[in-house]
Amino acid sequence: MLTTTVLNAQSGVDPNTILFTMGNYPVTVGEFLYTYNKNNINNSADYSEKSLRETLDLYVNFRLKVQQALDLKMDTIKSLNDELLTYRKQLAKSYLFDKELINKLIDEAFNRLQWDVRASAIFISVKKDATPKDTLAALNKIVSIRNEIVNKGKSFEDQVVKYSDDPSKDATKGDVGYITAFQVSYALESAIYNTAVGTVSMPLRMKNGYYLIKTTDKRPARGQIQVAHILFRTAKGADQKTIDLARTNAEMVYGKLKSGETFESLIAQYSEDQNTKSSNGILAWFGIRKHPVPFEDAAFNLLNDGDYSAVVQTEAGFHILKRISVQPIGSVLNAEMKEDLKQRVEKDSRMNSAKSKLVKQIKTSYGFTESKILLEEISKKVDSTYLDGKWRAGADLLVKDILFTINKDRNYYVQDFANYLQAMQKKRVNSTVHSVVMEMYDAFVEKSCLDYKESMLDIENTDFRNLMTEYKQGVLLFELAQKKVWERGGKDTTGLRLFHEANNLKYMWKERADVTIYNCKDAATVDKIKKWVKKGWALEKIQLKLGENAGSFNTESNKFEKGQRDIVDQIAWVPGVSENITNESGTVTFVNVHKIIPPTPKALNECKGPVMNDYQQYLEVEWVKELKTTYPITVKEDVLRSLIKKS
Repeated sequence: MLTTTVLNAQSGVDPNTILFTMGNYPVTVGEFLYTYNKNNINNSADYSEKSLRETLDLYVNFRLKVQQALDLKMDTIKSLNDELLTYRKQLAKSYLFDKELINKLIDEAFNRLQWDVRASAIFISVKKDATPKDTLAALNKIVSIRNEIVNKGKSFEDQVVKYSDDPSKDATKGDVGYITAFQVSYALESAIYNTAVGTVSMPLRMKNGYYLIKTTDKRPARGQIQVAHILFRTAKGADQKTIDLARTNAEMVYGKLKSGETFESLIAQYSEDQNTKSSNGILAWFGIRKHPVPFEDAAFNLLNDGDYSAVVQTEAGFHILKRISVQPIGSVLNAEMKEDLKQRVEKDSRMNSAKSKLVKQIKTSYGFTESKILLEEISKKVDSTYLDGKWRAGADLLVKDILFTINKDRNYYVQDFANYLQAMQKKRVNSTVHSVVMEMYDAFVEKSCLDYKESMLDIENTDFRNLMTEYKQGVLLFELAQKKVWERGGKDTTGLRLFHEANNLKYMWKERADVTIYNCKDAATVDKIKKWVKKGWALEKIQLKLGENAGSFNTESNKFEKGQRDIVDQIAWVPGVSENITNESGTVTFVNVHKIIPPTPKALNECKGPVMNDYQQYLEVEWVKELKTTYPITVKEDVLRSLIKKS
């Protein structure tokens, strides 16, 4: 049973007090208040009867679904347990250390720096002062969006435009561009690098809301480059004449380059970048995301030092680039790079203290004891084959003699260390067997201490336990909801049809005009076509009559509601041929109104998306009703009322 120290200070209710039961399953005050308080900043939950009951209604439904998932043994599904284990490992890092380990983060950063990864994002905003209800609504929304993409094949880009709260979504379609390590927040960086190309991440919780990440490309890192440039400036908002003049001047200088004039002499004569003119136009070293994409692409596409680009346009103006030098990301983590990454990691707040400091703390806190004598005996039994990576532990080492103990209750035996030695061996040079065994022993002790500390997190850390419980419940709910609601809503064609038939008046066409729109190149053409249309000629007959001039007009036939098509809104909604409408381009349009269709229910294929969404909501409601029958809910009203803040 989950317990927590989160309480309503006014009520003083024991967190282990039962608040409600679901059949035979009790749920405590502490469990409920954890959910109630977790999204309220600075204990700002108002504990009003209204907010408590609203949250309780949502929480009861949530726990019912989780309980059914548990009763169905869904917590034994290997893929879900693997996901939970991965999450636990990631979560534990932030609880094991004040900051993550320097060496681990250096390796991670180095590996990520080998690749530039491109991604897109859907963002659902959650305000800082959001209520639990609003936060849950945001989570449900982004889970639903992910389901639309992953399980129903909807386009990620279309979902960006439709749902994302990113103000730039219409222009970018959610595209973040290429990133490498240290360029975005660590959580976002991890989500992008840990999501396989072409796949969509699970919802990512950030301070400002929830994100879905789709990794779209992965390429070898571009590294760093230095270029010089000749710049012809165009101020922001410059008129077309100014832009055209700058382009012309840039093309003229480009021609001089091709004719043999030197880049440096042309910089002195023409470049309008006063900051770099005195240094032959040379810019500072840069990597990806430093300059506009056209500038960056042009620079990195230069194959050799001294090569120059064609004219490149950015918001600053028109550039001609010359490659000075490149510095690729090294494929080997040498001492210089490791030191540089160490400094960047430390400044990047990815870690707070070294692993050794934490291990020392664990040893002190848990009363670590060891047998150095036994360790020396082990070392003598390891021969030189270990340095060749070919050693095998003999029977004399596969014994249960205690090598060290943590917290008086966790023994680590000689055979444990022998198995570790064998598993971790590799070929070594310029080493002695004894020194390597001692080195490996330190590593084994370190690993064992960290593993033990991690295993104690559920017992010792309420926040960790709560988060793991919350995540497990969320995973189970997600898996069961897919089967009960989302997958069924998409596959149950009979149920969907019957639902539509029972609710068809909810999905109505407004009054519509059944029309054909004729767009003609000029007045002479429209007069001919309009005459033939009034005679009832078919489109094919008109095209045949016009012969080689058949391309002088085009048509569009459809049924439109008011507000769906501007040109249709401009005409009288009566059957027959409309008056001519002259467009700004000089073309002429008229509309043949075939008939006016009164409001009618939409066919299922005309409203399948909204019907499916409503059907899934219906399935959700019915599911909860069924659950409340299976697990009758009994709320202890006296306990609930004791949580209400007295005014």
